[in-house]
Amino acid sequence: MAQHISGTIAVKPTIPSCPRCGHPSNKNVAYCTNCGKINTITPPTINAHQQCPIHRNPMVNVCSLCSRPVCKSCYEDAQKTYGSYTCAQCLDKCRELEASYLTKLEQSGKCVKHSNRTRIGKCKSCGFPVCELCGHLWWKGRLFRKIVDGPYCASCNAELVSSQEHDKTKNMKSFLFQDAATKGFKIPSFVFDIAYTSPRHSPQSDSQPVNVSDCPVCGKVVRINTPSCLHCGEQLIWLNGIPYEKMKYPSHVYQFSRKTSKVSECPLCGDMVRVDWETCPHCGENLHETV
Repeated sequence: MAQHISGTIAVKPTIPSCPRCGHPSNKNVAYCTNCGKINTITPPTINAHQQCPIHRNPMVNVCSLCSRPVCKSCYEDAQKTYGSYTCAQCLDKCRELEASYLTKLEQSGKCVKHSNRTRIGKCKSCGFPVCELCGHLWWKGRLFRKIVDGPYCASCNAELVSSQEHDKTKNMKSFLFQDAATKGFKIPSFVFDIAYTSPRHSPQSDSQPVNVSDCPVCGKVVRINTPSCLHCGEQLIWLNGIPYEKMKYPSHVYQFSRKTSKVSECPLCGDMVRVDWETCPHCGENLHETV
């Protein structure tokens, strides 16, 4: 005869996770501590009789970072200072992080106010931290997207890094040619707004020259004035098809290869390929097959 067993079954509680990176997140926190994604949360119930310990005003608003109740004065002070509504605790934390990053980050980048271009980190004139990719102030329009690990640019979402890490990163664009300046090269202002790429002539044959260059990220051959690399998607901006050598620019930056490559066209799809490639990366045609 079967026995009936009564009791309760323990159910493991469900831990909320970030929809972008899958990292476990606190449902009461307005952002993911791993990737910085802003989470959609339900505002907590505000006690109308609770007063702010600083201004002695009623708590009528909610902090945008920790979701704690804040008074109207703290709310407006944070908005005027950092462009975002936070409580006094989060505002003090951001001020501490700002002071530490101003002392640690080396001078670099481009300030949107003074247009000074130095190394990475902050403007020479005002000391504002800037993004090394786009030059915008990283706190503009928002607070730290990831308070624990570091600040993010408010324009392109790039994380600010030190100059040593920047030199090791191959896929980041640099807007400074210090080596060229020390060697006596005169660099116009618009050069700081271009990518690494240096257009030049690479002959396909004596009768039909082809203007090509190497992608600064993956090293594949790209045609001059191509908006992006077909292999890795790197965005390219060209100097009106004029080689650096003719304008007395340095032939390379950060030791990127600038060797001339012989190219031809794929007999099947017509895409541009190097003569030493075995197959076409676009259609897979065997380039050394003999009939």
